[in-house]
Amino acid sequence: FVPQPEFALGAALAFMGALTGRKFNFCGAAPNVYILNLGPSGCGKDAPQQTVKRIMMEIGAESILGCGDYVSDASLMEQLPGSPSRLDIIDEASGLLRSVSRKASPYNAKMSEILCELYTASTSLFTGRMTAVGPRGYCLRPNVNLLCSTTPSAFSGAITTENLESGLLGRFLIFKGDASAKAHILDITTPLDTLSVDILSEIRAFRPTSGTKFSHGEYYMNMPVINGVKDRIKDIFEALDSKRVQLDADSIMLPVAARLFQFCCKIALLSASSRFDSLSENKFEVDQKDLDFALNLVLYYYSTASELIDTYVHKS
Repeated sequence: FVPQPEFALGAALAFMGALTGRKFNFCGAAPNVYILNLGPSGCGKDAPQQTVKRIMMEIGAESILGCGDYVSDASLMEQLPGSPSRLDIIDEASGLLRSVSRKASPYNAKMSEILCELYTASTSLFTGRMTAVGPRGYCLRPNVNLLCSTTPSAFSGAITTENLESGLLGRFLIFKGDASAKAHILDITTPLDTLSVDILSEIRAFRPTSGTKFSHGEYYMNMPVINGVKDRIKDIFEALDSKRVQLDADSIMLPVAARLFQFCCKIALLSASSRFDSLSENKFEVDQKDLDFALNLVLYYYSTASELIDTYVHKS
């Protein structure tokens, strides 16, 4: 076992994104996230992925687990109507990353387009595609989450500066592991404590009873905020948007900077969801700590993305 807190955090965000999917909005953002854990072979990328699977089974939420790879754009959409909320865990994502290339095969390029659309349609409607056997994938408020991992060399071989303009990579939150972290022998797997199992099971079972109705009589709610948080949201928006404004129109960082505030809203929403209190009158609400956590994480991500693009992304 190699301790990698960044990878564990990325996996936790993807897990909570799937668990809370289609139940909440916050500042126009839904909780679905695309996570990419990046580190060399043997540095511990697999442990968080396996832990998420184990926790899903412990709380009886195996139905949320999706696929481990995509063989076609149709397979990507096939299960959406019946399973609109899911977490796809992709162990080696270099093939997926290559799909963002403008020179990719039409089949790969379509998968990239669909993933971009699914990410954006999480607050509205995904109309699907017409296939040889008829329409596929029509879904209201789809909540597809990705937990992916790959090595720096595979990342470098899959992405060029030209690829960044396609938009898919800009939708991934990237976490970089510590390549020098030491491994430890793990004698036993630590199970979740009973309280955590109960809380996660309640979050899984929670259904808003009022708010905005979206399908089949179900509701989703806009996550409430405590007093004073709205002003803080405005300050964060202006601070993050200034990073976009400061970039040149042809900057390769522009697709990343353009989504910083959206990322911040998603993370604040997930943070608030993780503090679920069944005894409280307000079971879910965003407070100052959620926003601070989200802002710090987004700034970490922006710094990491800048470093990775400078180091691994090439012009050709």
